[in-house]
Amino acid sequence: MFDPDGAPTPHLLLLGESLGLAEISAERGLPVGRVAEAYLDVARDIDILWALDTFERNSTTDYWESMAAAAVCDELADKLNRLINMILTQPDSTASVAEAVSQWPERHRRALSRLRRMVAESRTDGVMDLAHACTINAELGRIVATTVDSAGRPAT
Repeated sequence: MFDPDGAPTPHLLLLGESLGLAEISAERGLPVGRVAEAYLDVARDIDILWALDTFERNSTTDYWESMAAAAVCDELADKLNRLINMILTQPDSTASVAEAVSQWPERHRRALSRLRRMVAESRTDGVMDLAHACTINAELGRIVATTVDSAGRPAT
């Protein structure tokens, strides 16, 4: 699931997110390719693809730890989809995906800095266990909770 440079292979990662991306595409009236592009751009920016892939590859024989890991993965994916949905609700419908994605971080600079630092520390340590994933999930949740669409509505 990794390319030669050690980065997760984007098309395989998107396979599991295809239904969510298709729903965003239909809701926003955007081509699914543009939605997928936004998803990958934001996910790469915060390095969440590495975190998700590494966490999903960690195996445990404990039933409850496996259940908790699956729940956290599902929550991370859901929060990322909600975030993408909000980012793509820009008032200027002619804005490119790249413009929408590049404008969004300015409003969340401090929270994004914390999230990027958490992921970077985990990557440096080579650890993405349940505790790390839960902490990153909580931080991403704070970002999603403070994100509003072009009409000022919070993420749902």
